[in-house]
Amino acid sequence: NKDAQEPARAPTPEPKPSKPETVAKPKPASDDVVIEEAPRTENNPLNEDEHIVVMQIVAPKGKPFQGKAILVVFHANGLRYGNMNIFHRVTKREGESHTVFSIASMVKPGTLDPKAVVNETYQGLSLFARLPNPVGNIAAYDEMLHCAQHMTSTLGGELRDQKLRPMTHGAI
Repeated sequence: NKDAQEPARAPTPEPKPSKPETVAKPKPASDDVVIEEAPRTENNPLNEDEHIVVMQIVAPKGKPFQGKAILVVFHANGLRYGNMNIFHRVTKREGESHTVFSIASMVKPGTLDPKAVVNETYQGLSLFARLPNPVGNIAAYDEMLHCAQHMTSTLGGELRDQKLRPMTHGAI
């Protein structure tokens, strides 16, 4: 059909150049929340042998997560602000920092700038790990799951898979 128009597509943003590795001193995001910055690492595209495992923490309908509560639970779980303006669980192996898993807002663009988070509310959080993982695939999954379960319990949300289906014992 000549009259049919293709839907408009948003332009693909250019990737931002990575910043050199820096480790900032802990800085308060509010009166009693301290945020540590994760070291910067390269943002590499996935290879055909790599996969992303995703878990979602969804807020109850009509009761979004409060930003300050999110920062407190991130701090309690050792998450550090870093690359892509999101939080990461970072480990050191053989003198190098490696990301075990990362966490972002479920709503695009997904960023979680600590200065802005304090005053915002969130419908949910996405945890994701790249496999293979420097700490081992099962260890990374277990660490991400443990953190997700703790945050879900603390924030009062529901743990779901990447397709937003409830994470049952069988799914885990």
